[in-house]
Amino acid sequence: MKEARMNFSKEVPMSILIQFKNFILSPHFSRGLLTALKQKGINANPANILGIMVKIKDEENGRILADGSVEKGISPTDAEILAEGASIAGAILVNAGVNPNSLVTTAPRGAHPGGTAKIGVSVDRNLETEASGLFVADASLLPKAPGAPPILTIVALAKHAAEVLMEYVS
Repeated sequence: MKEARMNFSKEVPMSILIQFKNFILSPHFSRGLLTALKQKGINANPANILGIMVKIKDEENGRILADGSVEKGISPTDAEILAEGASIAGAILVNAGVNPNSLVTTAPRGAHPGGTAKIGVSVDRNLETEASGLFVADASLLPKAPGAPPILTIVALAKHAAEVLMEYVS
């Protein structure tokens, strides 16, 4: 008999989501799940993996070290929110038929950071820094980490930056 496959690994990431107060849950496939399953002694086929991502708006902490590397930990509040999201995600997976003994997590990863070069703090309304001619037009301009993909906001910022730069070079 041919093995049934869901082929979830071929789906568009974050095509749907469930919004909670402090986080979102979204179907998600990651090769990290394969690694975590293998470490647990489970040899899984990517076509048979069902995953759920917990995405939070992390607290503003961290720093850039003298060597240029970034140091960013998970705050106690962030850990609490992640744990709540993971608990709900686990319950959804088990109710969907996933064997509870096969549940794994991946290492936390940062995505969609924001708030590191805030408008009015690090750049002016024209998106220019204190260094004349140096402009910023990415998610770092947002007031804080958005907790969701900020692509439309970044497109709007890029359009504004293009208008500013056209005036700057004219």
